[in-house]
Amino acid sequence: MQSLSSGDIPQQHERQRPFYNGSEEIAYFKAAWKDVYKTRFKVGSNWKHGRYSTKTFRGHSNGVMCLQFDDTILATGSYDSTIKIWDLETCEEIRTLKGHESGIRCLQFDDTKLISGSIDRTLKIWNWHTGECVSTYAGHNGGVIGLHFDSALLASASMDKTIKIWNFEDKS
Repeated sequence: MQSLSSGDIPQQHERQRPFYNGSEEIAYFKAAWKDVYKTRFKVGSNWKHGRYSTKTFRGHSNGVMCLQFDDTILATGSYDSTIKIWDLETCEEIRTLKGHESGIRCLQFDDTKLISGSIDRTLKIWNWHTGECVSTYAGHNGGVIGLHFDSALLASASMDKTIKIWNFEDKS
């Protein structure tokens, strides 16, 4: 076992402070804080005085359990075992993704794919532009209730009390 002397341990004043690089950064955060406050105040005031609009999307035959949106589309997952893709501007349904045998509890999409997790214990990868189910991952012993992916990895959480990490590159 190697021992450390007091000279080997960084002292408090020697440690680098993360995210701090001088007065320019302080000025930036002061300006950014003011903009954030103004925006937050405006949003709060609009809500308080009823200055907002509401859009209603109808089409699922059972409860909607999860959703995600971007600037143009909304994706929803339901206990009716379907995923619906909606146009945010018109509130019109673009397509319905069918393939799960039980309710959808979680989903996430990016520009090319949508991944859904279901009570049927599977994850499905969809081309949401065409509605095609590209792949199905089975591996949980309980319903899939949470997921998150990035470019190479997919993490899924299940009612079986496990979390699984899936690798897109080798499907492991």
